[in-house]
Amino acid sequence: MKKLDAIITYSEAYSKILTRLNIAPNKLHTIHWGVDTDKFQIISDDLREKLRIDLNLKKDKFIILWTGYIQQIQEIDYYKTISCAREIIQNIPDVEFIFCFKPETYKKKYGKESGERLTILKGHKDFGSLLSSIDLLLSPIHKLNSTVSPPLTWTEAMARGVPVITTNALGVNEIINNNIDGFITDNYDSLVSDIRRIKDMGISQEVRTAARDKICNSYNIRFIADRYFKIFKENV
Repeated sequence: MKKLDAIITYSEAYSKILTRLNIAPNKLHTIHWGVDTDKFQIISDDLREKLRIDLNLKKDKFIILWTGYIQQIQEIDYYKTISCAREIIQNIPDVEFIFCFKPETYKKKYGKESGERLTILKGHKDFGSLLSSIDLLLSPIHKLNSTVSPPLTWTEAMARGVPVITTNALGVNEIINNNIDGFITDNYDSLVSDIRRIKDMGISQEVRTAARDKICNSYNIRFIADRYFKIFKENV
């Protein structure tokens, strides 16, 4: 890698790792993954209620989605999050969990974890609508020393005004400002109390708007394409 003229990383955290491996900082360019923000919007409460009816979801529940569509998620993350979900269900009323896998990553044993207010899905025919209809995207990462890309699922959710709650892995603070446009919990032990707090205070319109603004301002695919084009022109 030291022989390369330019290296593009997906996070500042990853760039710092490379500098510790004696990669020259002037060769490093951080460009986050992005989305077409024009395709996503914050929906109104009335439209969210209609979506939930169409998707056979409870309109009066605080719905939390976990998804295995994220690259950093491993089996240990799934089982740890399931354990947290069960504790939350036992102690916090009106909370419902949906765990949604990519069909190709789903295993029959995962479905055995389904229970009261806990649904395990082998994919979803309209994942975009599901993402728009939830209150909170739950995405804790077990390996806190792994760098977060950040996952496209996060950017798509936030572009819809749906905040993310995750653990404090490397690079998380580049996309989430805690309690402003999303939520960062210390670890799995603190996850239950933090979700209780978030549910009690509700997801404000300010948080939803801040989540979308973060993606529009820093993760817009057009801005990212311009960055790639500029680096290409400078080095080719």
